[in-house]
Amino acid sequence: MATAVAASTVVEQYVKPRVEAKKARRTAQQEFMARMVGLTLSAAVLAEDLPKDMDREVRDRVNAERARQGERLRLAVQQLFDDSGRFLIVYGGPLRTLVRD
Repeated sequence: MATAVAASTVVEQYVKPRVEAKKARRTAQQEFMARMVGLTLSAAVLAEDLPKDMDREVRDRVNAERARQGERLRLAVQQLFDDSGRFLIVYGGPLRTLVRD
């Protein structure tokens, strides 16, 4: 009985918090990567050169989409910056100190 109590106490005090912390890091990493993929896709749309012989109507639609992606990119960067505190656990060592400061 005493062994079961001791084992339960060890699990509650030492193992469980580490498992929860690891789970939080994994979730933060997944969310961070998803945001970075979205940011990269928006940036790719803006970086693409338009062909010179593009029809004016098509060019106008593409430029409208580029404007939309530019706003999406601006918002994504702003949200990433605003949530940087949540993503500190993604970084390790000196980089974490640099991002935090």
